[in-house]
Amino acid sequence: MSGHLMPGNKGSSSDEAIRKNARPLHLPAIAKNGDVVNRSSMKPGTFEDEQKLPPVRPQRGIKSRLYYRKRKVSAVTIKDYFDNNRKNLEKYIMEFVTVEELQQWLIKKTTCNIMCPNDENNEVGSKEKFLNTIKSFDNVKDEESAIKEIAISVGTSLGAGAYGVYKLFPQDPAVVQYYAIDNQNTLLQTEAEYTENVLEVAKTGGILRLSTDIDRSLRNTKLNHVMYQPILNESGQTTYIVELWRADAFDEAEEKLCSNFITWNSLALHYCNLYWAKHRDYDMCGFLLESVKSIFEDIESLDHVMKRVLEFVQKLVKADRASLFLVDNKKSELVPPLFDIEYEPCHLRANGKFKEIRVPLKRGIAGHVALTGKNLNIADAYSDPRFNSEVDELTGYKTKNILCMPIKVQGNVMGVVQMINKRNNATFDKKDEMAFERFSTFFGLALQHAKLYHDILKQKLKYEVALEVLSYHNTCKDREVHEINKDIETFNINMDNFYLDPYMFDEIQKCKAAITMFDDLFDLSNFNRLSVIRFILTVKINYRNVPYHNFDHGWSVAHAMYVMLKNDNENRFDSKMRQALFVASLCHDLDHRGYTNKYLNETASPLATMYTTSPLEHHHFNITVKILHQSGHDIFSHMAHEEYRDILKDIEHCILATDLAAFFPNMKKIKSILEADKVQLFNWQDPNNCKLAMAISMTAADLSASTKPWDIQIKTVQVIFEEFYEQGDMERAAGKTPMPMMDRYKPEEQATSQVGFLEQICVPCYEILRQILPNTIPMYEMVGKNLETWRSIKMNKNLSNLKDNRALNNDLQTSAAQNDLEQKSNIMNELKVTNDQSYNGALIESKINNTLRKIDSFEDLSDKLKFKDKVGKIIKLLPTQSSTDDEGVVTPTHSRHTTQKPY
Repeated sequence: MSGHLMPGNKGSSSDEAIRKNARPLHLPAIAKNGDVVNRSSMKPGTFEDEQKLPPVRPQRGIKSRLYYRKRKVSAVTIKDYFDNNRKNLEKYIMEFVTVEELQQWLIKKTTCNIMCPNDENNEVGSKEKFLNTIKSFDNVKDEESAIKEIAISVGTSLGAGAYGVYKLFPQDPAVVQYYAIDNQNTLLQTEAEYTENVLEVAKTGGILRLSTDIDRSLRNTKLNHVMYQPILNESGQTTYIVELWRADAFDEAEEKLCSNFITWNSLALHYCNLYWAKHRDYDMCGFLLESVKSIFEDIESLDHVMKRVLEFVQKLVKADRASLFLVDNKKSELVPPLFDIEYEPCHLRANGKFKEIRVPLKRGIAGHVALTGKNLNIADAYSDPRFNSEVDELTGYKTKNILCMPIKVQGNVMGVVQMINKRNNATFDKKDEMAFERFSTFFGLALQHAKLYHDILKQKLKYEVALEVLSYHNTCKDREVHEINKDIETFNINMDNFYLDPYMFDEIQKCKAAITMFDDLFDLSNFNRLSVIRFILTVKINYRNVPYHNFDHGWSVAHAMYVMLKNDNENRFDSKMRQALFVASLCHDLDHRGYTNKYLNETASPLATMYTTSPLEHHHFNITVKILHQSGHDIFSHMAHEEYRDILKDIEHCILATDLAAFFPNMKKIKSILEADKVQLFNWQDPNNCKLAMAISMTAADLSASTKPWDIQIKTVQVIFEEFYEQGDMERAAGKTPMPMMDRYKPEEQATSQVGFLEQICVPCYEILRQILPNTIPMYEMVGKNLETWRSIKMNKNLSNLKDNRALNNDLQTSAAQNDLEQKSNIMNELKVTNDQSYNGALIESKINNTLRKIDSFEDLSDKLKFKDKVGKIIKLLPTQSSTDDEGVVTPTHSRHTTQKPY
């Protein structure tokens, strides 16, 4: 054929050049001995099978260009070549094939062996078998059960007569657990030798086949052939070994198929584990949420909450028993509030009685964990020298393995949680430890909450006991009730007078007067007479003995309210409102401490902490309710539930209105209402208006001392400033500067503060009140007169208007130092002593010496002597007698109590 170069023919020189540049074939040069030879080193004629290939017909338009056509080589030829040249194949793979390609080939190889149903050796690894095994995972919830399903599937496919699973622990290679799936109990005759075989497989990671011809230790078994197949985890560690037994020997093909089948099922198992882990996390989050809800919903049963948490952890790690021990640091013991929760209560029965189990901190696994604060996972409890078997002897329960963890709060071990005996004769693994450790944090929070709750409960019980004691001592006696009840009819003074002098009555007379006013307004026959008397007497007792906010003030406010209600001929307030107004007026300052709300807030008083606003007023109302709830004091017991609730709300509203901070917004609201109506009519049918009227009436009654005639008011001003000065002294002792009106060294500020108080608060209050309650005009008129008097004193500095009150006149005329010495009660308050109480002698000495140093700063010698003489008189009133030396330094002498040592 023209145009072709046949083997042996010679072409032109140009053709020869083309042939020299032609690309060689991609087949290796084959020597006679089958070795592959590099063509670059070949010499012509070296191999007999080398032939020159005929060139392919050149393309049209290209006349003189030739190239070689590649030889077509079949797959069978290549396979035959590599079958006869394994070393060359290995050499080629090692030099030119990457690891990634090898892994991909391995996956294809194993997938083909399992999935291809036409392979004659693939009966075990068929696609249907694989899918059936995967479907069986739907019915299991843990790794061990899935491994057993794999063993059953592969064992059935291989015709094994018996099969089982060994579980290994990479962190502890010596520990092996066996799960028998069949009934061939004879397979466990030589346990040590079986373990030796299993450990060998775990070490090598390869398949092991044994028979009676190889291992004579199996000669007594009915099934003489066994195959061990390792199962690796995602880290490449052997975690399980499948054991297959049958009468016939396993061949290499079955070994390979078994390996492929288990490999792919293990991969599926890996993703199942991920799913199960997510499911466990979901369950765990749900349980944590339920537990937190239980803590707040069932707060009175923290033991129940802890028991639920303990039971869930027990279920999570599959423990047979669970215990919780609390650390008793005082006695160095562990106390189990929750012990053996599955079958036994927290105590064990001994001779018909419950005996508490207490474990010393230095003994046992739990004690060791409590001392070290470290986790312990013990596979064999009795082989551990730290294990205390006394608990087993007491309970009759056999401990095999233990998972124990500390419960820490802020770095301190509060308790120990202990899981005992994992089910199915297994041992606790790393996953159990991780899950357990997660819940130990939650246990710590629960225990901390329990401790706080019990501390609060304990304090609550102490409070109830203290309240019971105080209630007993702050409650009137039946004898007093009956005495007042007999004499009440003899009290016939007319109380219907805004200008009545409260100082004309003693406390018993004021109690009788309060009962008379109550009877006049509401008719005692509608109430339990003795309850009303008992209530008023107990109210008197619960006022503190402070200069101003005492029972005298409470009674005066109640009297002012009585006159307002008595003269309200139109009965603008209904009966329940009138009762609430009178009772609130009488009780509005119960247990007043003599300090303002501002002072309580600045000093972080417990009352200020309890109530964010109006702490004193809230406290006054709470004391009122406590008195009403005492036996024989509930004057509203005849009312229905809704009426009782409503009147308590009205009383609370009225008492809170006595806080001057509430006065200004109330006044502004009433002003806006009156200004909106040109005829200045106040709509009493509107409940909101009635509430405002009640509030402004309470303020007016509370300030009623400013509406008394001058001689009465000046007495009240004296005790008011005495209380102010005591608060100022406390502020000065704390390093603060008191307000001018509370500074006893600035007595000239009294007139100024009174003018401001009457102008800004009192006069506007009574101006509004007379518009809605015209019968209160006398109060408005008198407060105006008193304001003019105070203005005159402020303007003219004329102290002659105070001649009717010598004590106040002296206060305004003396100097600051003389005032400090004259006010004996202030010094007594600072020194905090009485004739019947113990005291701090060093503190007394320091304060007296400080006072004397101030006197030494006087320039006038006669004043110094006079003031030191006054100090000496005051010292005589103290429990300890002191003498003053020539330089004015006080030297305390022996106490009047002979048993007390001198300073």
